[in-house]
Amino acid sequence: MLLDDAGDPDLRTVEMMAVEAIKRGWQGRALAHYCRAMSLYPTPYVQRLARLLNTAGVAVVTDPHTGPLHARVKELRAEGVCVCLGQDDISDAYYTFGRNNMLEVAFLAAHLLWMMTRQDVAALYDMITVEPAKAINLDGFGLSVGAPANLVVLDQTDEVEALRYHGPPAHVITHGSGLMRRRCRQSLLRAPGRRDMEQRTRKRADRREFYARSRSHCCCCARPLGGGSAGLCATNDQDRRAQ
Repeated sequence: MLLDDAGDPDLRTVEMMAVEAIKRGWQGRALAHYCRAMSLYPTPYVQRLARLLNTAGVAVVTDPHTGPLHARVKELRAEGVCVCLGQDDISDAYYTFGRNNMLEVAFLAAHLLWMMTRQDVAALYDMITVEPAKAINLDGFGLSVGAPANLVVLDQTDEVEALRYHGPPAHVITHGSGLMRRRCRQSLLRAPGRRDMEQRTRKRADRREFYARSRSHCCCCARPLGGGSAGLCATNDQDRRAQ
């Protein structure tokens, strides 16, 4: 449910929702979206609210990249609240740049929330994968034997690289079948892999060898240079002089 989506510190419907979830026995079945007014709440109240949300099992979905106000992610997580990153504006009047790229959302959140350590980045990655699955009570989520084969495969080797490049996936698999495979040999947004680095190293070595050889061998016949003109062996130098 979209709640407290304005810059007014007197908006407190998130608390009302948590109380009602407990009264009705709906723990773990409620979601609070946006919660922008939380940015203006006094810190002691935010801490009490976070504990209440944790007790009620209310998850919070925030999108800090779409406005200056957003839910207090660090305080909520500190109290054990399930916090997710969201993206519901795809190139519309509310947010011009939305393109349904959750890696990009996490990348932007890293700057806006100043979550820059490897532990922070891992948490942000969970906030677009593991935490949303928990928030909607998705069974069988994760990489394990017997789990549904619904996944995307990225080119990058860890969470930091995935957020740094936030490029398109290499593969998309749904229900065990390949839905999409990127056909281009190498995306411009892809981090160079080990094979790419090895190829670049070989090319540099080949160029160095070529330049070194061009200084010591004839440019016409590739014989070792003699004492003649620069770039020509003794034989070709004599022919040139004879002409």
